[in-house]
Amino acid sequence: MAFNNPDVFRSLLEIKNIDVRILEQEGFHIKGYLFKQADYHSMIIGSSNLTANALKKNI
Repeated sequence: MAFNNPDVFRSLLEIKNIDVRILEQEGFHIKGYLFKQADYHSMIIGSSNLTANALKKNI
């Protein structure tokens, strides 16, 4: 559907304290966030995309 601009996500690579990984594989849709603290880690995995492709055929 081409509603995201990959350049916006690539700009995240310029932020020093985060690790960004971009996969250029069609249909790959998972998003994960790992927050590291001194004494614990938190992880959020998910997506709010409710398009037909996201629900029926994306990885």
